[in-house]
Amino acid sequence: MSSLTKRIITAAVLVIVLGAAVFLLPASAVRYVLGAFVLIGVWEWSGFFTPDNPFVRALYTFVMACVGLVPTMAGTTPGAGDPVVYAAVGWWLLVLCWLAFGSLAINKWSCALAGLFCLQPAWLALARLMDTGGGVPLLLCFVAMVAAADIGAYFTGRRFGQRKLAPRISPGKTWEGLAGGLLCAAVAALFGASMLKLSPLLFAAVGIAIAAVSVIGDLTVSAFKRYAGLKDSGTLLPGHGGVLDRIDGMVAALPVYVVALLLTGTLRV
Repeated sequence: MSSLTKRIITAAVLVIVLGAAVFLLPASAVRYVLGAFVLIGVWEWSGFFTPDNPFVRALYTFVMACVGLVPTMAGTTPGAGDPVVYAAVGWWLLVLCWLAFGSLAINKWSCALAGLFCLQPAWLALARLMDTGGGVPLLLCFVAMVAAADIGAYFTGRRFGQRKLAPRISPGKTWEGLAGGLLCAAVAALFGASMLKLSPLLFAAVGIAIAAVSVIGDLTVSAFKRYAGLKDSGTLLPGHGGVLDRIDGMVAALPVYVVALLLTGTLRV
């Protein structure tokens, strides 16, 4: 079976399983399904700094669950994690500066700490979306925009890409691909705005912003995989790699998306 066939089959299974969970299960149950994926991502992240010590990896995953996942999954006050989500926007701006101007020096301790700063705000942002009655369509629009950005960047980069975006981290990414991804995300946002009855121009701007930040998340995970000497974060998803390989862009974009929805009054408890 070819790699492309594996990717298509795996993607189809994921769409069916997660789609069924989102549409058929109550919000409280969806929390556990999405939380399980986040925990798998945490486990994979631990492999960046301690790949051969399952005890430390299990302890790291447990601590991360206790810090953020357990309180949000238990249904604490909606909006309690908003300060962390807002702070995450500043964190990703710092990461952008690090990627652009830093030496990319990484050690085990900074890797472990970065996992906390990258993954916990994403989960809190996701839980915030699910705290509202309109969380499901907003979540689906988010996924559609990030997916459109990925697809647009891939095909535009292959057809027109010449100038490397981040050759030290991900040689395959180009500025032309980034432009194509931003454009496709804006188009997806316009469709989402029409369905949700939101301001088209404002939502298109949000789509462009989260598409841009999703690239930062992708490059960040790539940098830590390069530090660990890994091509993929895991092997759970045939043809794709690990869970982090699929959600790396979303991890960065989710807090930015939720903050934008909060600031525009779109997201309410």
